[in-house]
Amino acid sequence: MSEFEFDEGVIKAVTAAHVAVNVVSYFFIFIALFAGLMLGIFNAAEDVSEPLDFALGFAAIFSLIAIPAWISGKVIKACIAQPEVWKQALVWFYCLLLLPVFPMGTGAAAVVLYGQVKWMKGQPS
Repeated sequence: MSEFEFDEGVIKAVTAAHVAVNVVSYFFIFIALFAGLMLGIFNAAEDVSEPLDFALGFAAIFSLIAIPAWISGKVIKACIAQPEVWKQALVWFYCLLLLPVFPMGTGAAAVVLYGQVKWMKGQPS
């Protein structure tokens, strides 16, 4: 596989797409942290509760949201601007999932798709 020369606009668009994926990943991790704290507090609100109840409530939500968000962020960043069709399909599917998360997901999906399409246009035939 040979390296192609891209203009600065394509490089900036792909970098912006990577930043948008990072922002979305960190946003979902923050949401997971907040939801985990709330469920932990809810579980520990009983009179006979132990600290383990808080930890279990926190871990139940945090791990279900934060771990997939972190993994998907890593995978999508590795798939942006790659020539394999399945990697491009993953990026487009990720953006389709982000579109309904208005306004942040919609904006991030637009930035990622812009970077992906700009990179696709710059590919040699």
